[in-house]
Amino acid sequence: MKAVPVKSLDELIDCGLIELGRGNIISKKDIAACPGTYPVYSSAKENDGKFGEYGKFMFNEELITWSVDGGGRLFHRPHHKFSVTNVGGTMRILDTSVLSYRYLYYALTIRHAEIAFDWVLKAHPSTIRKLYKDIPLPPLPEQQRIVAILDEAFAGIANARAAAEQNRQNARALFESHLQSVFSQRGEGWVEMPFGELATFRNGINFTKSSRGQSIRILGVKNFQNNFWAPLNELETVIPDGMLSDSDTLEENDLLFVRSNGNPELIGRCLLIGAVSERITYSGFTIRARLHTQDVVPQYLCHFLKSNKARREMIDGGNGANIKNLNQGTLSRLVIPFPDTSNQVALVEQLEAVQQEAQRLEALYQRKLEALDELKQSLLHQAFSGQLLGN
Repeated sequence: MKAVPVKSLDELIDCGLIELGRGNIISKKDIAACPGTYPVYSSAKENDGKFGEYGKFMFNEELITWSVDGGGRLFHRPHHKFSVTNVGGTMRILDTSVLSYRYLYYALTIRHAEIAFDWVLKAHPSTIRKLYKDIPLPPLPEQQRIVAILDEAFAGIANARAAAEQNRQNARALFESHLQSVFSQRGEGWVEMPFGELATFRNGINFTKSSRGQSIRILGVKNFQNNFWAPLNELETVIPDGMLSDSDTLEENDLLFVRSNGNPELIGRCLLIGAVSERITYSGFTIRARLHTQDVVPQYLCHFLKSNKARREMIDGGNGANIKNLNQGTLSRLVIPFPDTSNQVALVEQLEAVQQEAQRLEALYQRKLEALDELKQSLLHQAFSGQLLGN
C-alpha cells in the first residue's frame, strides 16, 4: 500500500464566514420581492437542493460550503452563479493544481463522519480548520481517479437507495390503502353516527414548573409519533397544583388526540389507551375521548380515526380550511361508520394482519437503506486509507 502525503487543511484552503445581513437567510418573501434565475440552495437537514430562484447571486465560482443548521453538513457547489441560505461558511482551495474540489469534498465527508458536531462551538472558520486538521493528498491525477471511482459507486448507491426508499414508502402506503378500502366499501348493516353521540370529550390540563402537588405521569404530544397504543411506560411526570379529579386522568380504552401543535401535521393524531396500572393525566395540548357505548370496539375506532379520510375531516374543520387547533365541536361532528361489533372485531384482525406485513416490509427496506449508507462510508474509508490508490 502506498504511503500518502498528508497536508494540513490550513495549507490548502481559505475558510471564511458567509455574510448576508444577519443569519445568512434568504426567505421566500425575499425571493418573491426579487425574482430571478439564480438558484438559491438550502442547507437545512432535509433539503440541500434548490430552495428557489433569486434575482441576485452571492457566488460565481466553485466552492465547498458548510452549514450551521442541518448538523454542520458539507456541500460541494460546482462553478456557477448561486446563493445559499442557512449556511455558515465557505472553503476555497488556494491552489486547484494540487487539490480538486470534488476530492476535498469527499475527504471532508469522511472526516465529518468521525467528528461529533456541536455547531454552537463550530460556527467560525478557525474552529472548522481545527476540527478537520488535515487530509491525505495524492497527486491531482490520482485524486481525479479516486473521485471517478467514488462518483460512479455513489451514483449506483443513490439509484439503489432511491429504489429502496420508494419500496419503503410503498410498504407504508399498502396499509393506508387497505385502511381506506375497509372504510369506503361498507356492507349491509353498517350505520353512521356522530362521534359526539358515542363519546364524551375533555381537554387536558396545562401545568407550570411552579405547580405544586402530587407527582403524576403525563401523556403529551411528543408521545404520539406514529404509535397506535399509548406508550404508557415512557411518560414523564409533572406536579400539578392540588389533587386531580378522576375526569382528568386516563382510563383503558380512552382515545387521546393532539389538539394543538406548532406542526399542523400533528393535529388530529390519536392514540388508544391500553391497560392503566396507575393514575396518568394528559397535557393541555390534547383532548381525551371516552366511549359511553359498547356498540363501537375501541381498536376499530382508533383505526378509523387514523385513516387519511378521518384525519382530513378533523384538520379541515368541516369547512375545507385547515385548522390550527382541534376542538371538541369538530370531534363531536365527525361521522363514524361502523358495522356490528363482531364484524368490527374481524376487521380489526384483518387490518392488523395487513399492518404487520406492511411494517415487516418497511423494516426490511429500512435495513437496506442503512446497509447502503454503511457501504458508502466503507467506500470513503477505503478511499482515504489508501486502499483505492493505484500502483
